[in-house]
Amino acid sequence: MKKKILIGFLVFLLGFMLFNIVQAVEIVPGSDEDPLITSSYLDKKVQEVVLNIETSVNQKIKQITNSISVLDKKVEDMSGQSSEGTGQGFKPIDIPAGKKLTCEASAEIILRAGKAKVVSETGAGLSDVTSGADIKAGEYITKDHLLIVPRTDGRGLAAVANSVVMIKGKYVIE
Repeated sequence: MKKKILIGFLVFLLGFMLFNIVQAVEIVPGSDEDPLITSSYLDKKVQEVVLNIETSVNQKIKQITNSISVLDKKVEDMSGQSSEGTGQGFKPIDIPAGKKLTCEASAEIILRAGKAKVVSETGAGLSDVTSGADIKAGEYITKDHLLIVPRTDGRGLAAVANSVVMIKGKYVIE
């Protein structure tokens, strides 16, 4: 009888051990059943996160690049270059020979380099506040003199040679 109990106990113990071994083999490391994280599982998850971030950043870069391309195309499609001063100071711009700079009222211009003449559709001129005079249409502009455009009626300057001006206010280059 003792042998039967001993054999029964050994069979039970052997069965219990086999059951636990099978259970342990079926558990995948890093799964919900095994809360311990293996190095390979962690590496895989880090790579997934990095890939998601890279994809997101690349998409944003493409969106920004496309937006810049659209803006560049719109600027190219404009008949002339146009801008508005920020009110924070003068902005230097280059005016190629033969081009005309037309400004709106209250714009301020300083010819820094080159040669330019006053242009006006009405024949009126620009106020040269440095010398306290009015420069009529067709007259040459003196370098480093502050000019003010009194009205928005097509007044500005025409570059006789490549010129550089400092400008504050709204303008168009044609």
